Amino acid sequence: MSIYKMDFGKAVRREIANLESTTNLDVVKTELKKCYEVMTSYLHKKLPFNIKLLKDLQWLHKDNRLKEESVPAIRYLATKIANVLTGTNFTNGLSSDRYTDVIVQQFKFYQTESLDVDPKWDSYSYWSFVGKIKNSEGEDKFSQLTKLAKTYLSLSHGNADPERGFNINKLLLGNREELKPDTITAIRVNQAKKEDIRKKKAESNVKVQKLDTLLAEEALKLKVADRLIDEANESLSSLVERE
Repeated sequence: MSIYKMDFGKAVRREIANLESTTNLDVVKTELKKCYEVMTSYLHKKLPFNIKLLKDLQWLHKDNRLKEESVPAIRYLATKIANVLTGTNFTNGLSSDRYTDVIVQQFKFYQTESLDVDPKWDSYSYWSFVGKIKNSEGEDKFSQLTKLAKTYLSLSHGNADPERGFNINKLLLGNREELKPDTITAIRVNQAKKEDIRKKKAESNVKVQKLDTLLAEEALKLKVADRLIDEANESLSSLVERE
């Protein structure tokens, strides 16, 4: 595969172009190609391409609701979440099988529903709209289905938030890793309060600066008005003297 057919970013392409006149360009190209191939191979092995649960989430998209594959996918999603939350308030105390049947039934009714939606809506806005649809008795028509969809849509797309939390702990605790969880929580809460106070002070300072600017502008306008009045008075005085 030619290095020029690889989908590099603009910055990398620029650097490659800058190396055109150097003697070690072939070596650089070879190393870049090896690096690219290794990264691609690693990502292909590690990324969750073959996880059925993640694949089936696509059928929650508004454009896929009428497709044939959507019903078995929704059944699978319902079964998976029921296995974890059976007998809880989430499933209204229903058994796993009964909950799955309710979800599939609501989904089939949802497929026949005539929906007037905004194509610009994201998935959350779309399912919020679906959740507000009422039946003839004034009850939410797709309450369980909407709850299922929003639950799956709330899944994190990565581990950035937990990792960020660990990094904050390292910064705050230093070498005090043996502190009890309650103590760590107290330190985090205290730090969060300090940060909140800092932000409020910064916002307050911005407001004060804006107010000072407005007052300065008003003062300037008053000065201009005073000058105009003085000039008008002088003009009137001159006219009176002439007469």
